Amino acid sequence: MTKRGLDLPGPGAARARAERYAVAMSAASILKRCKIALHHRIGVADDRGEVIVTARFGDVVAVEGQPRF
Repeated sequence: MTKRGLDLPGPGAARARAERYAVAMSAASILKRCKIALHHRIGVADDRGEVIVTARFGDVVAVEGQPRF
């Protein structure tokens, strides 16, 4: 788990940030390994450490067509 220490205005902003990170990390995984783990996720916690938002990689990318490999 990484602690970023960002102050976000609410759950909507937290979800948007988590989804952007999930997209970026998915893209990096595809570029580096030609694979993506759709079950991986980004969680955003509040100041008490409680996870308030989760963005799954599989929810932020579209998978189309047949596997190439």
